[in-house]
Amino acid sequence: MLLVARTKELYREPEVVFWVFVFPLLLALGLGIAFRNKPAEVSRVVVVAGPDASRAVELLKSSPAGSSVQAEVRPEAEAFNQFWLG
Repeated sequence: MLLVARTKELYREPEVVFWVFVFPLLLALGLGIAFRNKPAEVSRVVVVAGPDASRAVELLKSSPAGSSVQAEVRPEAEAFNQFWLG
């Protein structure tokens, strides 16, 4: 009974059909076109030199996002400067 009442409301207010069915499809289509085929951005990471620095870099490179991470090992002062300079 409630379904019948809601269906009758759709016929009385045709703008509801647009906002419920047409607009989401147009939005999905527009966003799909806007954000297609973009490669992942590469994130730069600087690891402070230490006993486990090479292991940290290997873990980053072997992670699922490893292809989008560029890791480097630097001394502490240089790593700190890289952090502030971007």
